[in-house]
Amino acid sequence: MIFSRRSIQARLNDIRGKVTDGARAELVRKLNVPNSHRLAAMWELLVIHGLRDQGELAIEEEKVTGKRPDITFNGATSFTADITTVSDDGRDEENPYDELSQEIERQKTKLGLPIGGVDVRVGSYRERAGKGERTNLKIPRRGKIREFVRERIMPSVRQQLSEDSDPIVVAIDEDEIELSVTIRRTSDGYSYGSYAAYSAPQSLDRNPLYNALKAKAKQLKSLEGVTGIIVCDGDTECLRKPGIGFQNFTAEQIIEHFLSQNSSIDFVLAVSVHEEQRHVLQIDPPERTVRAVFRTQRGLPQSPALEKTFRAMLAELPAPVCAPINGATRALEAIPKLGFHGGGSLSSGGNSVPISKLKISSRELMEVMAGDLSVERMNEMRRWKGRKENAPSKMGNPFQLMLDQGHLPTSMKVISGGEKDDDWIEIEFGPPDPAISKFV
Repeated sequence: MIFSRRSIQARLNDIRGKVTDGARAELVRKLNVPNSHRLAAMWELLVIHGLRDQGELAIEEEKVTGKRPDITFNGATSFTADITTVSDDGRDEENPYDELSQEIERQKTKLGLPIGGVDVRVGSYRERAGKGERTNLKIPRRGKIREFVRERIMPSVRQQLSEDSDPIVVAIDEDEIELSVTIRRTSDGYSYGSYAAYSAPQSLDRNPLYNALKAKAKQLKSLEGVTGIIVCDGDTECLRKPGIGFQNFTAEQIIEHFLSQNSSIDFVLAVSVHEEQRHVLQIDPPERTVRAVFRTQRGLPQSPALEKTFRAMLAELPAPVCAPINGATRALEAIPKLGFHGGGSLSSGGNSVPISKLKISSRELMEVMAGDLSVERMNEMRRWKGRKENAPSKMGNPFQLMLDQGHLPTSMKVISGGEKDDDWIEIEFGPPDPAISKFV
């Protein structure tokens, strides 16, 4: 998810009594199902939570027209709005680069090659699309990926393996398919790739954002009063990035074009999460910020009041823990995996106590104790070497080190992670314990 599960639960708690039990129960149901709709339910909850104390709020209230808009709000200003979450799923379906690279990885690993070490680069072409163009990748359709890799790529890989070639290179350049695959026989565990930004909006009216707005405009048509659309980022380049390139359009341009074509819609609020690395060699997590685009019809008298309401709503959002592209992947997980795994700290205590304090993820420690996470995998995540591993460049497992030298924990405490989805366990070690060390 884009925001932590703890922060989502806190907001579910906060809306009790502010919305009907049925509306809250429906949000809970959607949030508990691992699928792509989770992100939409998450955003809907956050919008409701942000508006809950600013006025009267009704969820899916039936109007005289028989329609049930997502939100009816009466506060400093009044409006009716639908909430929609936009993703690039349609464009990903048409350009299955991830499936192609994953299938190459799967089939080459079956030949005994190490995980990773693959570099897949593909060509592209442009075609007319509404008032602009769009980019497509020159790769097979989704249903043909497995057959293509098996019949067009792997025979050459096997041949070059038998010839001891390194790297292995397969290149195909045809009218509809253009790609090169480089496979190295030694790997650092990572794979790479390069392809054109096919999701970047190159047409004002043929892109996921405009399509979502247009669909909601039809649902809101004929409703009285101020009507609008709140559109949220479910992993779409339309919202995530500014228009980069000669023919790419920004979210602002797309929204303004939509409003000029749909006078029945008074406003659009678009909410996204941007992720930025502070510098190339950054080790700390990237900086993630919530950003919003708000546009209204020209001369709308309620514009100032609406903007004030939405600023207050956005101020209630929790800190994002994932970019939308990763949050969309997390939403598909049946078992939540995002925690402090691999993190922590060590404090030296001098000669008598090599390690005085060790801080480690609470969830990670529980998973090791439950047998769900192996010690070997924990060592791998932290670059600790195991008891039988000869790796001078790695530090030894500190639990093993302290046990071998006769030290036992003297205290343990839980350090809360707050709304983040994990806590820290801080273990303090004492001097050698005669229970497991020599007498002195």
